[in-house]
Amino acid sequence: MYIPETQLYVEIISQAMRDALGLSGDPQYNQFVKSQARAWFDVNDPDFIYICHLMGMEPKSVIKTLQKFSKEKKNFVRNFKIDRKN
Repeated sequence: MYIPETQLYVEIISQAMRDALGLSGDPQYNQFVKSQARAWFDVNDPDFIYICHLMGMEPKSVIKTLQKFSKEKKNFVRNFKIDRKN
């Protein structure tokens, strides 16, 4: 189900991925931010699960995407899309 806040949730996950991959443009970025972002991508984290479910995405699939981009060192921002059927 599409809700107006969907773009916000996409941005939350995208920023967390950038932080986890060390691609953040934030001048305050550091290793602590990176480790916190990586820890957030956890199938047991209630906030992560909540946002994934609001977007109609499986948390494990999002984590798998992060792992893929981490291995391939791709610029995931151009590739991270959501299907907005509703």
